Amino acid sequence: MAPGMTAVPEASLCSVTHTLTSAAPLQPDVIWPDSVHRGRSGTETVRRVDPSCVERRPLETTCYASFPYIAASDDDILLGLGADRLTTGEAHAEVTPPSGAIPSQAAVLYTVLHFPPSGESAADLESARARLATAVTTCAGGRPGHLGIDGLVGQRESVMAVRAFQDANFVFAQAGRDLIWLVVDGAGWSAATRERAARSAIAAITKEPAQ
Repeated sequence: MAPGMTAVPEASLCSVTHTLTSAAPLQPDVIWPDSVHRGRSGTETVRRVDPSCVERRPLETTCYASFPYIAASDDDILLGLGADRLTTGEAHAEVTPPSGAIPSQAAVLYTVLHFPPSGESAADLESARARLATAVTTCAGGRPGHLGIDGLVGQRESVMAVRAFQDANFVFAQAGRDLIWLVVDGAGWSAATRERAARSAIAAITKEPAQ
């Protein structure tokens, strides 16, 4: 097991989940190098190679669910979409606006669904991309645009309780064999800093993990 990863008890027979600590792909100092109060969290679920785990489980699309709008466990998402790894996490920090106002919380949240480079995975990747893009368009009004990467962009309700009156900016995109869902949330963002944060985050979360 790599440093900074902790196995989650009672892992599924079809996947194993690790809690990411120092091994989280996005570290807050990448986005906020000058912030003192910052943190990160995440999980990585990896599909097991097991003959009993080949059946595709039906997935339900709902606009009340996470990663874009699928009501299923990480294990079911991997099996249902044909992916081999699902990484979710966030980096957050307390930031002070340029005006010197009271510091506020900001966060970058991400989900990366990775597909293997073999077998029928190319068809699985395209099918998953089309399905999730439809959900993002239907549930969040996603439209073609750019936020760190070209994809479907838009706004959704903040997931930060103290900033629930604000909207967060999102992008859903494909980068190689990864499908990415990225949300830039919280306060203190300008258009330029939001774009820089998204670009830096995407560069970090799409790197292949060390073997």
